[in-house]
Amino acid sequence: MKAHVLFYFLFLTTYSYGQSLEQFIIGSAGNFSSTSTGASLSWTIGEPIISTENSNTAILTQGFQQPLVVTPLSTNSKLNQQISLQVFPNPTLEKITLEKETNTALKAELLDILGQSIGHYSLIENQTILSLETLPAANYLLCIRDLNGQIIQTFKIQKTQ
Repeated sequence: MKAHVLFYFLFLTTYSYGQSLEQFIIGSAGNFSSTSTGASLSWTIGEPIISTENSNTAILTQGFQQPLVVTPLSTNSKLNQQISLQVFPNPTLEKITLEKETNTALKAELLDILGQSIGHYSLIENQTILSLETLPAANYLLCIRDLNGQIIQTFKIQKTQ
């Protein structure tokens, strides 16, 4: 009998895990919505213990639902005054949409976090969908360039499972 209990205990501990590092929550209710201007609202019910602490240099939010702030890594301010770019959804499971508010043709390059090129794309239409289905879950860089090769903007893309 003791051998069976020990076997079941070892079996359960081998095939179970206690923590995942992905942004994931199981709430009793919740929703996410966003507007065309880029504002978003995300809420859940079922998190009884959360707290936010502020200082002059940092903001710490404790709890399961954390804000994900996506900011461009680099911007060419001279060119960016004429070209507005948006990349969404981020993080993503399988594809991202890149929108530009100009008729100027652009080029995009997807890089892994080590800077190795994964793919090149032509951005001719105002909306382009890039498939990331075959890529593993990781962080990627999407570098947007003009046709002369000058970097306009670089985005950090988070691919999840």
